[in-house]
Amino acid sequence: MLFSISESNWWLIAVAATAFFTIVTPETVAPAKLVDELGAAGEPYRRRRRVFYVASPVGCAAILALNLLRPESTSALLFMYSVAVVALPLALFPVRERIFQLGIAHQHPDTKVKPDRPMMAWIYVSITGMMVVATLALMTTR
Repeated sequence: MLFSISESNWWLIAVAATAFFTIVTPETVAPAKLVDELGAAGEPYRRRRRVFYVASPVGCAAILALNLLRPESTSALLFMYSVAVVALPLALFPVRERIFQLGIAHQHPDTKVKPDRPMMAWIYVSITGMMVVATLALMTTR
């Protein structure tokens, strides 16, 4: 059922996943509302966001191009790629404000800030869970 989707449709799904990643990830790491509250101090975040919007599609295209040199079926590769690029923003979204606060705190050299354990556990468990489910789905359909 999973791979009854044609290869051209998997390409569309991969492109949509890349667009989702490119649009959502900057908002996840540095929410616009919080960056705007910083005023002029938020300019480095705005600059990084602009660079990310250009670099991420190019990087994703390079990853896909390198992996497509393999002689295997591209449907499975495009499926795993799509899951991977969607998993990161989904895992970071619930803890986005804490991630941003940690980024701001790390700009001050005298501040000792460590990521809190629940946040790190959430990120690790959610990404690992998504990848395990995707791998199981891939293995059961083969």
